[in-house]
Amino acid sequence: MRVLHINNTSHIGGAARAMQRLHNALIEMGNETQFLVARSKFPDNPDIHIIWEEVKRYKTIPKSIVSRFGNHFEKLAGINSCANRTTLHLIDTPLVQWADIIELRNLFGGFFNLWSLPSLSAGKPVVWRLPDMWALTGHCSYPYDCVRWKSGCNNCPLLTKQGRIKVEPLPTKFDGTKRVWNAKKNIYEKSNLHLIVNSKWMKKQVSESILRDALTVNVISNGVNLDVYKPYDREQVRKKLGLPLNEKILLWIAGGKGNYRKGYHLAIKALEMMQNKAGNAPTLLTMGGNQGWTKPEKLSNIKHYGFIHDPVLQAQIYSASDGFLCTTLADSQPQTVLESLA
Repeated sequence: MRVLHINNTSHIGGAARAMQRLHNALIEMGNETQFLVARSKFPDNPDIHIIWEEVKRYKTIPKSIVSRFGNHFEKLAGINSCANRTTLHLIDTPLVQWADIIELRNLFGGFFNLWSLPSLSAGKPVVWRLPDMWALTGHCSYPYDCVRWKSGCNNCPLLTKQGRIKVEPLPTKFDGTKRVWNAKKNIYEKSNLHLIVNSKWMKKQVSESILRDALTVNVISNGVNLDVYKPYDREQVRKKLGLPLNEKILLWIAGGKGNYRKGYHLAIKALEMMQNKAGNAPTLLTMGGNQGWTKPEKLSNIKHYGFIHDPVLQAQIYSASDGFLCTTLADSQPQTVLESLA
């Protein structure tokens, strides 16, 4: 079986890492897989293909002009049929023709024209693994308490001044959610899609959305390599990491501390309150980036590891901790929680 994975990145982000795990498992089972992405840290990898290179043969001056207009409009108000017009030719590329199955992940970020879905799904099975709710809404990956996505997005509360701090993907300049929601609905009605979700909660959201009529919807939980993410001797790993042996240690992980949805500000506030009231607080370890975080941290015991790419070292840091803090405000199934439990 030959599988083509399509995502905005090849290695960065939760969806890309999950895609890599699936790729490795499929290879071990004797299958062939390739990646089609917008950007990659490893563009020379023969299994990784950049979408712009695959469709450049279809690029013309008129299409470039239309695409430039469409790309600009997309940044202002959301997906647009004129954006990246050459990607509508994906169905004609040798890479897509090679695949038996097309597996989709994150399609936002301005690299993929959603109007490609009807043609892609007409000729071969297309499986879309939904890591969040972006496919169901007029813009956001997580709508929080808003339920307008069920019947028709409009006047998005997350694109107001108060909501923009927590909306993902990055907010557009204008609220085009009504137009985008209707466009997605129109596209899905013309497509033949199989959906994979990682939780029963996500399956329920799909059943109430514009994707309720997908050909199939199956729940397949995210996986964890139990040969790596397993209990390690706490005293030994603390000695290895230079951590105190007899103190309480908590762990917090996310891609970026400045990501409001991941709730780092809540973890810090709670521990600072403990420190102010009792005179101390547990030691806090963090893994991930500092992007967007500008506030001073007043905790006396805190250690930032940054991005840890070695999964064994990640697992040992989990084992060194007494507890894991999951402060996310909205999520479908955080991989860090599964790794911590393992």
